[in-house]
Amino acid sequence: MRRDKLEHAIRAACQITSQLEVIIVGSQAILGTYPEDELPRLATRSLEIDILPITDDNNDSIRLAHLIVGVAGEFPHSSNYTVSASTASTSQRQHSPKAGERD
Repeated sequence: MRRDKLEHAIRAACQITSQLEVIIVGSQAILGTYPEDELPRLATRSLEIDILPITDDNNDSIRLAHLIVGVAGEFPHSSNYTVSASTASTSQRQHSPKAGERD
């Protein structure tokens, strides 16, 4: 996948969810840091984009993820890439304990 395709998917997901930001997880996340011409060819081979809506409420994240998949799945993609929305529970977003703290 090319970076412009990733950027298009991010813009679409933000428009669908009425949010300013989303998180890209999975193999295509590296395109947010490096342009595809600086990466090995295999690093950009995947045609799937994993999008994580950013919310404080896990139920809202799930709702937005379903909305992204439902709406994005209706659009014809000439590049044939797949949009996948993921969720992470709020318990997965907890901070790492500092020295001396216990879980």
